[in-house]
Amino acid sequence: MTTQSKATSHPSRPRRAAKSFVQPSLLDPGEHRNLLPSWSDYASSMRKYDEAMVRGWKEEIDTLLVFAGLFSAVVTAFNIEAYHLLQDDSSGATLLVLQQIAQQLATPPATGSNTTASEPASPPSSTAFRPSGQSIRINTLWFSSLVFSLFSALIGIMVKQWTREYMAVVSLSSRDSIRLRQHRFDCMVAWRVPEIMALLPLLLQVSLILFFIGLIDFLFLLQTTVACVVTALVAVALLFYAATTLTPVFNFRCPYKSPQSWIVVRLRRKVTAWVHWAGARVLANADVRIQPSRTPAFSNWSECDYAEMNGHQSHLDLQALLWIQSSCTDDEKLDTLVSFLPELTPDNAAVLAYTDLARNAHRPTTVFLGLVRARSCSDFLWDAGAHLSKRARARSVHMLIGLLKCIPRDHDPARLGVLDVIWTLWELCVGACNADEQDPAVYQAVLNSVAELLDEDEPFRLRRAALSLLWESTYQWTYLYCPSGESPCQTYMRANLFSVLTCMRKAMGNIISFARASYQHQLPDQFLKACAIALLLAPTLDWLDVDTAPLRREQLSVLLRDLQRFLQRANEDGTALERRCVGRIAHGLAMLVEKGVRVVDPELPAALLEAVELGRVELSLEEHLALRDLRRACAESDMGFPPAGDARSGT
Repeated sequence: MTTQSKATSHPSRPRRAAKSFVQPSLLDPGEHRNLLPSWSDYASSMRKYDEAMVRGWKEEIDTLLVFAGLFSAVVTAFNIEAYHLLQDDSSGATLLVLQQIAQQLATPPATGSNTTASEPASPPSSTAFRPSGQSIRINTLWFSSLVFSLFSALIGIMVKQWTREYMAVVSLSSRDSIRLRQHRFDCMVAWRVPEIMALLPLLLQVSLILFFIGLIDFLFLLQTTVACVVTALVAVALLFYAATTLTPVFNFRCPYKSPQSWIVVRLRRKVTAWVHWAGARVLANADVRIQPSRTPAFSNWSECDYAEMNGHQSHLDLQALLWIQSSCTDDEKLDTLVSFLPELTPDNAAVLAYTDLARNAHRPTTVFLGLVRARSCSDFLWDAGAHLSKRARARSVHMLIGLLKCIPRDHDPARLGVLDVIWTLWELCVGACNADEQDPAVYQAVLNSVAELLDEDEPFRLRRAALSLLWESTYQWTYLYCPSGESPCQTYMRANLFSVLTCMRKAMGNIISFARASYQHQLPDQFLKACAIALLLAPTLDWLDVDTAPLRREQLSVLLRDLQRFLQRANEDGTALERRCVGRIAHGLAMLVEKGVRVVDPELPAALLEAVELGRVELSLEEHLALRDLRRACAESDMGFPPAGDARSGT
């Protein structure tokens, strides 16, 4: 019998047949032993949770015990004076007798009287002593207050004993330790230990309220004016207590949450449920539908907070990150904020990215964003680029670069868009050129991220703005911008220009694609700028790489053919050419020739020379001679190759 027939003839063993469908690597304990948590890991986590819970209870109990001790001493001092109000004042009766004796001694006997002694005074009437109702109230309130205070201290001591036994360590295995801990925890919850713990501050609060009421009653017994003043103060205190207790009941966002507030919440829930039940019974036969109660059934304040948080996640994320940004002084942690930008909404990401710049400009973030959209904060951005520390400037730049990827391309034009971020990056980099500390990596990151916007999938307006920034960067950071008396910053940038441009090698295809699109749509300015940038980047590429060099050579050759046709047509039509574009194109061609890249047709420098001779563009004598040398070098070395078809045949 074959294996297949055996498998089909034993339907009573499905478990054995099902093994083939399980991935052994997911169940192999030897391979994943270090990746799976053990019982000891869970026991450690439970121990940490219990230690934190018990530590919080002990700290609260210690605070309550100190307050209960001091408060009990104060109440005892008042009780010493108050309990006398419940006793007969014997000193008053003695004083009355002495007054009668003094009166008899002061009265002389009558003239002619045969009596030798005066009649004895009648003793004072002996009536049963009864304390006043006010005295009874005062003593009842103050002694009750003392009892509540001492009772809270007693419960606190007992809870500390319970927690000590709860945390008692027993030498058991990890699994048995977890079982023992869970048994203790379940029993603690079942016997309402957390509720008893929450009862302690309530007892002290009740004790304090009773003391205040008794104090007011006692003062009215002594002096009305003092009693009125103290009553007003106590009323304010009790009103504040009542307001802070009841406010969370009706507004779950209120932070005045307390055990007594939760009791009121539960009472409100029960009353609401009873009202709906009674209404349903009364209107059972009526054509009226009772709306169900909208009071949420939470078990504690934490669940309320979590429910309130659910509708404001994005806002809370932003506020938390802004708090970290303003409070944290660790640069390492602040640098990681850029990784959270993709998790925010575009508007919130913009607020986070621009907060540091707005703070440096002493403007609110929303106001500063309005200035950015209006292009009226160049001075602020230049100042930030020049005076921010090297680390802070790099962080702001990377924030803006991250923001470029977060803003959707169809973003609302009434809000901050990609063009605004590109403009901010450029203005910030212009100001950074005057900073004492230079960071070429920042310029590399800016140019690389902007070059990514030249992708064919991007809207043309963004591609055009990205090209403009790249073009201005070549004007700002190349030797053509730096005369003999250049600043140290410009010298530094020129020395690091090669490393800055090297990071944009991957953008070469996007730049050439944009140049060809501009050529096809007859946008001469954009076409010449894209050609100049591509030719400045071309010498930095690795032309010996057998995997990428052929494709790059083909792309660049097609671009140079289009450029040659454009120049020849411009010479025929009498179109003026922009001097800076022609200068950079000539410089890029010279670097290609010097590097030995065989893509330059001798007709291309000839077309450039023809444009100079026809007055289509004005070059310096040095640039003119360099262009002649370029044509001579191309012709002598025969580096060029004939284009497909006649180069003068147009587009």
